[in-house]
Amino acid sequence: MTILQVYNGDTEAVSIIHELDTCHQSISDKQNSVGSESFDLLLEVLLSFLAKPSALFRKLAGQVFAIFTADVTSDGLQSLIEILEKGESLAGQQDLFDQDIDGVEDGMSDNDLEIASDVEMIQDVSAGSAENSDLVSEDEQNSSADSETSDQESEEDSDEEKIDEELAKFDAMLADTLKTSQPSGNAALSDGSSDEEMDDEQMMALEPHLTKIFQERKKTTSKKREKKDARENVINFKNRVLDLLLIYVKKQHANALALQLILPLLRLVRISTSKQIAEKSFSLLKEYFDACRGKELPVPDGGEIWEILDEIHAEAKLDASKLHGYACSRSSLFVVKVLVALDENNYGRAVDVYSESQKQWYLDTKSKTQPALFTEWINWSINTRKQKKQI
Repeated sequence: MTILQVYNGDTEAVSIIHELDTCHQSISDKQNSVGSESFDLLLEVLLSFLAKPSALFRKLAGQVFAIFTADVTSDGLQSLIEILEKGESLAGQQDLFDQDIDGVEDGMSDNDLEIASDVEMIQDVSAGSAENSDLVSEDEQNSSADSETSDQESEEDSDEEKIDEELAKFDAMLADTLKTSQPSGNAALSDGSSDEEMDDEQMMALEPHLTKIFQERKKTTSKKREKKDARENVINFKNRVLDLLLIYVKKQHANALALQLILPLLRLVRISTSKQIAEKSFSLLKEYFDACRGKELPVPDGGEIWEILDEIHAEAKLDASKLHGYACSRSSLFVVKVLVALDENNYGRAVDVYSESQKQWYLDTKSKTQPALFTEWINWSINTRKQKKQI
């Protein structure tokens, strides 16, 4: 496909050909110790394909990704997770597509905007985000994420209000220039100010004023459209990344690396401005847990999995929605299953984690934790105990 692009005159395809050649040589050389890095580079190429508006390239990316899911490294998986953590806004679009927000010309169409962002590809997507510092404690991370989301929403609301106010001012200026009342359904022209009473000279005199007003109004309307388009572009890209991750969990559900997806998907259910993204993230978690039924559970490092369980319970306190609460409950139970499969004595420590969360929920009447977190835990414990007795 990339060779066809080269013959079609796509200059960006030439650099992709070189990257694919590098991947091929490295992967083919069995004595090469950097084979995993080659798969990370290949993943970057696939992400650049996902950024294209072509459905063919998206399908191609999915087919190729399905072949080397077993070779995806922790860094490669993090590059996908970082995309899910980007804001669904102009700033998020700039981060993903390396696009200069202030440099977008007013005359560009919606399609031109998408193509322009695609040309940049997303070469820096997997470079790693310096925002997630290991020095920050878990509570500070949760608090910071919650605060950042709240600030982002309030900032976007404030921008929308400013734009609406500017549009209202332009309407008032236009009405004043034409000496009309502002439109209100059946609004009529003011007495003695209809177009029929204006001669050609009066109309010509109005033209510079009207031109200026419409130019300013166009700029304001363009800003509003640009914000909307940016949000849709980021959401669409997240959708495509979630499709890749669905392929990954179906094929690599027993891989301990897949556990890294639980917390990012939970956060996406909570903070995404798109209902579709939130529901798709929840469905992906459900697919992952269902695929691990029976004895196909991952075998992770003990310390790492306990940290995930603690962070899931911290995440459960941040949102009162039923979808997020149910996602947290399912995630917590899944992690406990993994822990008990490692060592049955881990059940006692899991009880302590649930007990501490329930104690905080009971004492804080404003707690956002859903009671289902505890009821489903009790039901699972009862059913698991019955199964043990039968055995």
